[in-house]
Amino acid sequence: MIVDLIDVKNFLQIETDITEHDSVISALIESVHRRIERECNCIFITKGEVIPTDNKRYFVAEADVKLAIKILVCNLFEGRGSGEIPSHVEVMLHPFKEHAIG
Repeated sequence: MIVDLIDVKNFLQIETDITEHDSVISALIESVHRRIERECNCIFITKGEVIPTDNKRYFVAEADVKLAIKILVCNLFEGRGSGEIPSHVEVMLHPFKEHAIG
C-alpha cells in the first residue's frame, strides 16, 4: 500500500497506541486505494517499486495522491463521506486520469 495505517492515523489525529479502529481504518485504506485506481484507470505504486511490463498504466504515487487517499479515508471514517470523491480530491487526481480526445 502506498499509504499505511500509521500515516492515516496521524492524519486522523489518532494516537498510534489506540488500536480499536485499526481494522476499520486498514479496510478503508485498501478500499480507497482501489477506488482511486479504478477512477484513474491506473495502478499506483511506491517509489522504487519495479514497474511490471504488463501493458497496464502505472504511476508512482507522489504526495498529492497520498494526500487524496488520506482525505478520502478521513471522510469515510468520520462518517462525512457520501461515497463521492470531493472536488478538491478530484483536482489532485486529475493529472493521472486518462483523457479521451474527440
